[in-house]
Amino acid sequence: MNHQTITITAVVLLLSFVAHGQADVITWQTESMKILRNNEEFPFTSTFKIYPNDRVEWDQGTGVDSFTLTSTEGDLPQAGLGSVTYNLVRDGKTGKIIIERLSEDHITLTLDMAGGTNVGAYCLFKVFNP
Repeated sequence: MNHQTITITAVVLLLSFVAHGQADVITWQTESMKILRNNEEFPFTSTFKIYPNDRVEWDQGTGVDSFTLTSTEGDLPQAGLGSVTYNLVRDGKTGKIIIERLSEDHITLTLDMAGGTNVGAYCLFKVFNP
């Protein structure tokens, strides 16, 4: 096997690995946001991207907030009811994202970085999987 064949093989394997990693990304698009401290609800478009066993990115259009994913609990099957909790840490503060399918067409995502305090994000989003 010559050097050129080894290089081509390595590139193909690398591209396969990158494509596989991208296929695992779970994307949720928000329709509205409800601030749970005061129940104020309004239309809100943003995107949550979940990279299993790695991180969660929240793109609000003006910037992306990144959270380290520390563990996952539960399961959200493709069909039927269920919920999954993603435990997070950002800047040393712990929190979680809970995604719940309450009916076939009603899915919510709760971002709780408040930890029972009055500081930090504590919001409920209506979401869909584009």
